Amino acid sequence: MKKWICALCGVVVSLSLYAAEPYTITKIIRADSTLTKGELYVAVNDWFATTYKNSQKVIQMADKDAGIIIGKAVTETGKLTFSMQCSVGWLNYTIKVQCRDGRVRAEVSNVIHEAKDPKAMSSCSYGLITTAEVYKESGMGKNAYNEVWDMFKERISSYSEGLFASLEASVKQAKPQVSTNEDW
Repeated sequence: MKKWICALCGVVVSLSLYAAEPYTITKIIRADSTLTKGELYVAVNDWFATTYKNSQKVIQMADKDAGIIIGKAVTETGKLTFSMQCSVGWLNYTIKVQCRDGRVRAEVSNVIHEAKDPKAMSSCSYGLITTAEVYKESGMGKNAYNEVWDMFKERISSYSEGLFASLEASVKQAKPQVSTNEDW
């Protein structure tokens, strides 16, 4: 970490030589090897429709030929600690599901924290959750902020595990489409 003092304003400026990446959780789900990309896409699309209250608002992009569905959703954080009111709010995230023959890859990324109190939004929101080990390196309350930073990552991980388990159950129930030559 390099630090400089601004000659004009006297503010300490910190620059990390290694930028933190957005916090991302990925899971590969193995399905019945006879299931095609298209059949898995249908199962995943059904999962989006049953998992989210309004999947049409969640799904931002869906391409059956490419086997990709990308959505943006939100979950509440709840109150993580007694002392940090800033922890109460929402975690907005992107969920991307890609289908290939016999397997699905799911990814939760671009998680952004927004404080619940709109008056405190600019000062209280943590913003993009990254792989950085600490949120604050100095200042008042740095330990509490860093504790909440770690709690967000734990919350995202456990929430993602629940989503992935639900998706895996849906994918495991998918059946190959049987061709019928019924005359309509």
